[in-house]
Amino acid sequence: MLKQYEQTLFKLITSGQGTYGVSIYHFETEEAFTYQADEEFYSASIIKVPIMAAVFAHAAEGKCSLSETIKIREEDIVPG
Repeated sequence: MLKQYEQTLFKLITSGQGTYGVSIYHFETEEAFTYQADEEFYSASIIKVPIMAAVFAHAAEGKCSLSETIKIREEDIVPG
């Protein structure tokens, strides 16, 4: 499955500005696609990925709405 998209993925990744590392794993077929898998990257914003995955999962289950506004309190803010 991923093999048929490999060239398209590569073109998308290399057409952007910046340095990227990509790893995709298809659990059903056990296929993997990686790009620059051995490179080290600063992970400052990577925490947003699992947070948003959880938000989208909750929205899909009807536990929240993506149009909701959430107020961030001072005690919610952490350094970095």
